[in-house]
Amino acid sequence: MELADKVPVNPEEIINAATQGATVNEQEGWVQHLNTAALQNQLGAYQKQLAAYIQAQNDGQSTVGQVLGQRNIKPNKLPFLDPALPYTVQTRGQTFASIPNNLKAKFKYSIHTDARS
Repeated sequence: MELADKVPVNPEEIINAATQGATVNEQEGWVQHLNTAALQNQLGAYQKQLAAYIQAQNDGQSTVGQVLGQRNIKPNKLPFLDPALPYTVQTRGQTFASIPNNLKAKFKYSIHTDARS
């Protein structure tokens, strides 16, 4: 629905509301005592604007996909599972009748009766 274009947000209003009565030090990059109540009011008002716009579209029957966008997978319905991967062999290493010990993954665990053992 291109919400950013249809219901634009004014970041300056939000920043002004949040910093009203706050201590701002731009040189050191910190803010103290943000006006959270005014910030909540600004965000709540924007949320209401978004909800009203979304509700006005499609007679209030918009889906999440219509609001946020969606992509559909185009299924490839084969009557059987393809026996090969769509990749070509670049190189082939050694072949073994069984995995040699130096290539096997190994781990060791121990069970103890107490933490000191």
